[in-house]
Amino acid sequence: MSLLGESMYFGIYLKSQL
Repeated sequence: MSLLGESMYFGIYLKSQL
């Protein structure tokens, strides 16, 4: 995965934890 793809995935993961 690209760095941008990883950061986007991580952002979605954080949002799902809220």
